[in-house]
Parts: sequence; C-alpha cells; structure tokens
Amino acid sequence: MAEVLVYRAQKAGAPETIVAPDDQRVQTALKYALARGWPFIMHVEFAAIGYKDEREKFMRQFEAVLAAHPEHPFLLIHMGQLHASEVQRLIEAHPNIYIQTSATVPDLALRSGQPWINLFAGGVLMPEWRRLFVQYPDRFVFAIDAIGDNFLRPEGSSRQRPPDACHLRNFYQTTDCAP
Repeated sequence: MAEVLVYRAQKAGAPETIVAPDDQRVQTALKYALARGWPFIMHVEFAAIGYKDEREKFMRQFEAVLAAHPEHPFLLIHMGQLHASEVQRLIEAHPNIYIQTSATVPDLALRSGQPWINLFAGGVLMPEWRRLFVQYPDRFVFAIDAIGDNFLRPEGSSRQRPPDACHLRNFYQTTDCAP
C-alpha cells in the first residue's frame, strides 16, 4: 500500500487534500494495512496547516490513531514537515512512529515555496537533526523524493541532469539523458 494522503497542500497542479486521520476513508485504508501487517504510511504536511488550533487538532487526531494501534508501525513521510523538537516528542510518545526523510533537501525547501523541512545548513546536517538521528537511528527511514525534472533541473535551464540520476529516465520518460 502506498502513502495515504491525509493533509497535502495545493501544489504542482494538484489540489489540496484534507482528510482527518479519524475519517472513515483513512480508517478503511488503515484496517486494510492492519489486516495484512503492512506499515501504514501517512502523508501529513503539518507545517502547511494554516492555523495553530487547526494544526493542534490535526496532531491530536493523528496521535490518537497512533495510540489506538500501539503495536502497529506508522510511517510519516516528509518528516511530517515537523521541526526536530516536534519529531522528538512524537518518537518519545509513540514507539510505533517512524519518520521518513523524503523532501528534506535544501534545494526543495528553498525553491518550492512550500514549508518543507530542511535538514541541512551549509551542506552539513543540522546539529538538532544529527542528535536525533544518532539517538533514534531505528526510527528514521532514509528516502528521497521529488526526483523528476522539476527538481533536478531548474525550469528553463538547458543544464543536463546529473549522470547518476539518468538511470531513472525510463520512469520519467525524459529526453535529457543519453540512451
């Protein structure tokens, strides 16, 4: 089962998605994952939730789902757009939460106009994130995201895609990699 879109900001031509964690649609997908023993992958962009009280309500609903299934693994993609202190609190409160690092690179954080989490400063892992990775190495899942044309090459640029990314050309049907 792929990620379940719970809260996703409008971007890249896709509409905003808002589905409460306790919504029947999410719960149906969760029941399916539970029955098969699959981790439940949630796409929640907490930083994109506009108002503090709405964000706190969404976090309470999210944590209620985690607490209702303490033996089942949940994966929060894109670091949930949470800061290190928020991630630490979740990890310490819920032994069944795992955090995926996708969409946490400086280029994406700076160019997208979205509130993505940037793990790096000056090309170096920020101390607060390094401390968490060292303290909880089994709670983070390395992942990359946004590897299509929009993020490998600035719009309008004729710059070639990096050679190590060209093996993905068949997935994105690109024409800028040599066959």
